[in-house]
Amino acid sequence: MNFKYYKVKLNFIRDILGPAPTNPDIQEQYIKLKMIQGRTGMSGDIAQSKLEEEQGNMKKDKEMIASSKEKALTVFYRNEKGVPCIADHQIRGWIKEVAGIVGPIDNWHNKKDGSGFKNEHYKNWIGSKIFFPKRWHNFAKKPKVSIFDRPLRAMTMQGPRVSIASSECIPAGNSITIEFGVTPDVPKAYLLELFKFGQMRGISQWSNAQFGTFTFDKLTEIKKSSK
Repeated sequence: MNFKYYKVKLNFIRDILGPAPTNPDIQEQYIKLKMIQGRTGMSGDIAQSKLEEEQGNMKKDKEMIASSKEKALTVFYRNEKGVPCIADHQIRGWIKEVAGIVGPIDNWHNKKDGSGFKNEHYKNWIGSKIFFPKRWHNFAKKPKVSIFDRPLRAMTMQGPRVSIASSECIPAGNSITIEFGVTPDVPKAYLLELFKFGQMRGISQWSNAQFGTFTFDKLTEIKKSSK
């Protein structure tokens, strides 16, 4: 198959937050908690009570507090040299998410309108048509990493709760250049429409608050992606 290759520069206009938990078991722990609440008969009230009891114990232990803060921190992925970067699956995930918003464009995919397709169709369709020769996409400038704290509000069985989340943060003004390939049946006009959404929907953590939003330079077709 004769793939088409493109190159595009993403210029971040808002700070970018790291998405990966420092504790590799934190996702597993979260899933186990959900199973406890939903599958073993333990009510949300009891689960919340146990968590609050544990939090009360933690306040008495400075080492446990420090450990808890480290586990709650989300960080950037690192490339082979240990430098913060954007991973290929983050960009793929962003493209799929935005495809679900954009839907059909210019009557593509042999449909007169988009009434016969759900948003999930476009996510799956573009996800099967695009690939990235490179795993890591490096920032143009050496990243200056800081820590960004933000409140997380949630409604629980015990009422509203507020917790603090911390993430590594790279300031706006940096950029990355990505190269990717697509199958010939993906219109360039559709790709352009997707990248236009970069100003409204960001890449990486807390994108719904417009962190990681970007503008892009001209989408350029290249002969073949560089190694």
